[in-house]
Amino acid sequence: MANINLSGTIHHESQSKILTQRINLLETCMGNLCENFGKIARKNARLRDTSDHLVNVINEYSGKEQINSSSKRGLVNYSSYLSALEDYRHAMIERVEKKIIQPISKYQEYLKSTKKEIKSTIRIRDAEKKKQQKLNQLMQRQPDDGRNIAQAQATAENAAERVATQDKILADVIDKLEQKKLNDMKNILKDFTHIQIIFHAKALEMLTTSYNYLLEIDTESDLEEFRNNFTQSTISNLQYSSNKSLNESNRQKHSNDDPFSAGSMPSTPGRSRNNLDQSRSKSNEPRRNMASTSNLNQKQRNSKAHSSAPNLNENKKRNTNNYDEEEDEDYEDYDVKDVTDDSDAE
Repeated sequence: MANINLSGTIHHESQSKILTQRINLLETCMGNLCENFGKIARKNARLRDTSDHLVNVINEYSGKEQINSSSKRGLVNYSSYLSALEDYRHAMIERVEKKIIQPISKYQEYLKSTKKEIKSTIRIRDAEKKKQQKLNQLMQRQPDDGRNIAQAQATAENAAERVATQDKILADVIDKLEQKKLNDMKNILKDFTHIQIIFHAKALEMLTTSYNYLLEIDTESDLEEFRNNFTQSTISNLQYSSNKSLNESNRQKHSNDDPFSAGSMPSTPGRSRNNLDQSRSKSNEPRRNMASTSNLNQKQRNSKAHSSAPNLNENKKRNTNNYDEEEDEDYEDYDVKDVTDDSDAE
């Protein structure tokens, strides 16, 4: 029987070492790619949030701007397209997470299972290889022992078949791993580049439109509007101030001219309107008493004049008219005296 030689197979230790190195290299590379793509996504997310804050600041300013109409209109349009740009950035972040980060993150489990499968195949191959070594040793020590040699040869042949099967499995695993690595590396970078091209194309479109809206802002017109508004507001404030001061001066003058105004009246604690009327009525009582006294004196003088006149019919008839005229004059004189007395009493 001839010896079974496995020296020509791919199961040499050097080849196993090379396979292990390539798997470790692929695992390290995919881990670094996943980490860096994650950083790109997070930085773009922070940039998106910062740009959203910028849009809010511009919108707040444009909402409060009431004079510069051209700037207000241009800033509103600019912020809308800048916000649309950040919407495209958000879509880009989601595509990176879905098409790049998730497939790469699954590579770790895939490489672990592949590495375990390769180790199992190599272990089975090494066990079968030891059986072949035992057969060679037996043939060298006991070349005439045909029975044991025949049994060892049968065992070695079965081992060789199993080794060939494991070699095939190992070759398929390595081939699939290499093919997957090449395709995934190509597709991942291609998808990332395509995502970036789409985003930057949309970003260029949005930025171009927003830039054109900024060019439409007429600074000279806005400056003229501000000057006109500032002049009108200044005149209005001056008119308002002059009217206010004039009204205050008129009110002050009116309060000084009115003796019964609140400013001219003494502030007597507890003094009400009824008490004031009572005090005025008391001050007018002496005037009424003096007027009644003067009327009584007038009646007495008239009665004395009638009693002292002569009882002659002729004189009475002749002097009737004169008496009436004199009586009227006397009444007028008494009335004047009464008024004079009242004025003196006041």
